[in-house]
Amino acid sequence: MTPERLASLIAAKGISIGHIPGGGRPEWTAQEAAMAFAGMEPESERKRCYAAFVYRWAGDDSQRSTLYGCLMVEAMKIAEYERWPSRIREQRYLERLVRLAILEERHGWIIKQRMLWPDLLRQDGFADMDMQLWERRLSRKYEAIRHVIETWCATAHYHVAHQIRSER
Repeated sequence: MTPERLASLIAAKGISIGHIPGGGRPEWTAQEAAMAFAGMEPESERKRCYAAFVYRWAGDDSQRSTLYGCLMVEAMKIAEYERWPSRIREQRYLERLVRLAILEERHGWIIKQRMLWPDLLRQDGFADMDMQLWERRLSRKYEAIRHVIETWCATAHYHVAHQIRSER
């Protein structure tokens, strides 16, 4: 995707990377950020970092499926490397943890409400979820997945800031 295409999509969707939720002033314009992303290599890194960055900072819901797909791939790599079981209590859980991580990305208040996490997983079909199961079997896996999103956002921020500062 070209920088011009990114800038036109940003403008067409009314996305504002210039608005930082909770206040604050942005370091750059949406167009500057779009141009900076064009230089990020490899393309797979650009895709996932861009999706995480604009989903977080611009609230761009059109990036949810891209973010979900990239995060699922990364979660499966982590699960294989760390030899996580594919099921807990006879239920698949990885997809649910990824959805919860994306939900938390949009609704950060959940961070302060850790007691809600088992309820959210129960609503997502994990019928026998309780706090003990969460703490014993899932919380560390979930934190590993959240760390991936944080890494992508930090990488994107660093890349964009570096590109823009070097051009100014």
